[in-house]
Amino acid sequence: MLASRGRKLGVGIASSVVGLFAWDYQFNAETIRRNLRTVYNGIHIALDYKLNFTEKTAASYDELHERVAQRLLRVCRKNGGLYIKMGQAIATNSAVLPEPYQRAFSTLYDSAPSVPYDQVVKIFREDFGKHPNEIFQEFSVEPLASASIAQVHKAKLKDGTIVAVKVQKPAIRKQMNSDLLAYKGLVLTYQYLFDLPLYWSCEYVISHIRQEVDFMNEAKNGEEAERNVKAESTLRNRVHIPFIFKEYNSQRVLVAEWIDGVKLTDAKNIAKMGFSEKEVMNTTIDLFASQIFGSGFVHSDPHPGNILVRPHPKNAKKHQVVLLDHGLYMRESNEFRLQYCSLWKSIFLLDQKEIEKICSKWGLRDPEILASMTLQRPVSLNRGRKKVRKNSYQAQMEFKERIKKFLSDQDSIPRELIFLSRNMELVRGNNKFMGSPVNRVGIMARWAVKNSSIKKDSSHLINYIKSTIGTLRFETSLFLISVAFEIQKFMDNCKILIFGGERRGFEDLIEDQVKEHIKQSFGVDVDSKRITGMWKA
Repeated sequence: MLASRGRKLGVGIASSVVGLFAWDYQFNAETIRRNLRTVYNGIHIALDYKLNFTEKTAASYDELHERVAQRLLRVCRKNGGLYIKMGQAIATNSAVLPEPYQRAFSTLYDSAPSVPYDQVVKIFREDFGKHPNEIFQEFSVEPLASASIAQVHKAKLKDGTIVAVKVQKPAIRKQMNSDLLAYKGLVLTYQYLFDLPLYWSCEYVISHIRQEVDFMNEAKNGEEAERNVKAESTLRNRVHIPFIFKEYNSQRVLVAEWIDGVKLTDAKNIAKMGFSEKEVMNTTIDLFASQIFGSGFVHSDPHPGNILVRPHPKNAKKHQVVLLDHGLYMRESNEFRLQYCSLWKSIFLLDQKEIEKICSKWGLRDPEILASMTLQRPVSLNRGRKKVRKNSYQAQMEFKERIKKFLSDQDSIPRELIFLSRNMELVRGNNKFMGSPVNRVGIMARWAVKNSSIKKDSSHLINYIKSTIGTLRFETSLFLISVAFEIQKFMDNCKILIFGGERRGFEDLIEDQVKEHIKQSFGVDVDSKRITGMWKA
């Protein structure tokens, strides 16, 4: 009798589980299965690091990092959707991660699989009550591009206007809440296991991801970005934001002006148009510097696929940079924007007191880390400090303690720094891929000073003299950087002419310094050559 009841209970449980997974697959976008996969692998990775990242096992760190990187990559690929976004975020910042992470996550910039046309039709019927053919004169059945959360179709309006139609993948909305909940849970778990401040940025990141999947919000972002470009006289003829057809938009569908252009990193076709890499990259960096230091409304995903180059519609001899995909933006407070302008100026003047003052306001306890993060190169404010050689474990443990100290006052840290760092890293990567045709640091520094509230005070002679000396010091620093930039370009050209080989620009030189600094200070080897996926033309 008991055995029979046990069998019935077992059959009932098994049937329920099978039914639950069948329902999850058919109607719930595999949300349960994806969450279980995330939790299982998250716990496995945490335990792997907790048990095997010790001083005694230092010799096998590479194997540990390889195991974890591949496991994380498998989870991102199998789960898809927002997990691809999270994986791409890891790839963007992987230059400070061990080499296995760099190799693994660079592959996530390949095109994501698209959804069938019948699902696109279903979204149109749900959002507009119409088939695409009832709205458009023509609509491409096959998408021209597919990313993690949406795909793009080419279409023609009834009046003959060619447009790009961005359609959100149907599973995203069903999966989003559980994906973000799993993300929060994993961050909290890792914070507890590794005793590192990780959760402080979580809610801010989640709020922006939610905004990114709302295409009505993307339309508003695009319109504001266009207003900011037109308000800046130095940009309005060099930069274009595609027009949004608001009457055809919903939270899951965005219809915008079609743009014929080439990717920012497509040097061959840019040259065919008759434009130089230097002038195109100069415009691109001016655009993002104006957002960071001027308007304070910053595009947070400026990878090369979101930046096109075309001949200017009114003058084909001039180039025009077109900025796409306005889903992910970050808005700076005016107070933060002015402080960030001041930080750049202070770093160039080596004004340690001002840097420490800004650090204190932001709740950050290590001015050198902040300065290095800002310029994306090593900055030493205490040149007298001696470096002590340590083994890999000791160096990484010291790095952990330094990060804990740096982020000790998490409530005061400006959340703007999260997406600002992402923007700066992608812009740096674009310039590097093109061979560093422009002095990115110098251009951005000038924008910082231009938009700073700091002006010469002529009311008092002493203050006027001090501000004049400060300006001279700043200009001298910029001049020296420009000289170094030109010398590096000359030496690089001579080396290629005599010995051949690949061109290495100023960004490569800075990156070499960063890699050596990370290796010497924290025991982490960096191989940036692996991170090329997103910059392939």
